[in-house]
Amino acid sequence: MESKKNQMEAGWTVVELLLTLIILSCLLLLAVPAVSEMGKRVEQALLLDLLSSDIQLAQMEALSRQKEVKIEFSPDMLQIVQEKRYLHRTKLPANYRIQTNFPNQSLYFRETGQAVGGTIRLLQGEIMVGKIIVQVASGRPKVELEWK
Repeated sequence: MESKKNQMEAGWTVVELLLTLIILSCLLLLAVPAVSEMGKRVEQALLLDLLSSDIQLAQMEALSRQKEVKIEFSPDMLQIVQEKRYLHRTKLPANYRIQTNFPNQSLYFRETGQAVGGTIRLLQGEIMVGKIIVQVASGRPKVELEWK
């Protein structure tokens, strides 16, 4: 008889279930902003890597075709141009923009693959989220993230 009574008493009370749900809800509320921030950082890193890959593409085009290649920067777009022909375009998402210190907002790769050094900043609103430094002469892009 006593074993049946113990089996019927086993289980969770309503209070225990409510406390468990409240604790799980609090943990979830703490985790959501962290996961959201991580997603934003991944997006920014991928966008910087995409822009860096475009710069490398322009350099390879200049080397392989042995002709000068130009990258034109506008606030929302990067375009690779060779002899007035567009080879590639990358449009930025609406909340991002590009800012550079290149003369006339253009980066030139000579037929040898060399370029003048400079910096391309990726901004989200007015906040810089990262930059790509184009190294003098070699033209290699170096990505730096700015996480705050």
